[in-house]
Amino acid sequence: MTPLIQIENLWKIYRTGEIELAALKGISLSVVRGEFVAIMGPSGSGKSTLMHILGCLDQPSRGRYLLDDAEVGGLKPNELARIRNQKIGFVFQGFNLLHRTTAIENVELPILYNGLSARERAARAGEALERVGLGDRRSSYPNQLSGGQQQRVAIARALVMRPPLILADEPTGNLDTRTSVEIMALFQELNRDGITIIVVTHEPDIAAYASRIITFRDGTVRSDLPVSRRADAKDVLSGGKIP
Repeated sequence: MTPLIQIENLWKIYRTGEIELAALKGISLSVVRGEFVAIMGPSGSGKSTLMHILGCLDQPSRGRYLLDDAEVGGLKPNELARIRNQKIGFVFQGFNLLHRTTAIENVELPILYNGLSARERAARAGEALERVGLGDRRSSYPNQLSGGQQQRVAIARALVMRPPLILADEPTGNLDTRTSVEIMALFQELNRDGITIIVVTHEPDIAAYASRIITFRDGTVRSDLPVSRRADAKDVLSGGKIP
């Protein structure tokens, strides 16, 4: 299969005066369409730097990054913004919702400037909320929703442009155990529908829901292995194996 993501000898070097710090040191890896990848590693290992580059929020110092067969390195800011809007859905630990804005208005944000009518935007956003199980909460404000529901709104926002890739940075970090499993069940469902998902996590039990785990340390890939006994979040929920 053609990789959705191809990284070749990728370096990221930060400079402060005459001091150089290499956050990534010659990383090479690929992610094919439809994979569910977990990225793990201690603080300072380079995983967050990689996610910023994958999300077109930062540029590599050298090396190549191809997303959907297009080389990303060296693109202009407006070109990177277009890729972020059309190719990538973002999910963050802190949800990043606008608190004075309803669920459906939050989900509409990525499509506000795409030339769609208000009716079309509402239809797309409503469809995304239905997909995450919140079709009946479209008029709710974030403070009227639980943490898990807020994260579902954030996932709906990530889906509304129908991107091939979702990047999730510690998406369960602010959630209790059961709600975390519910969010992973949703990610697994989206992955079965063909969406490529990359999750950064510190938690081995969350990484176990992925199909592949890449472990970083000191700016390098220390291991890149398939998950031999992948957890099924729906089975965990239905089996009552969690508190």
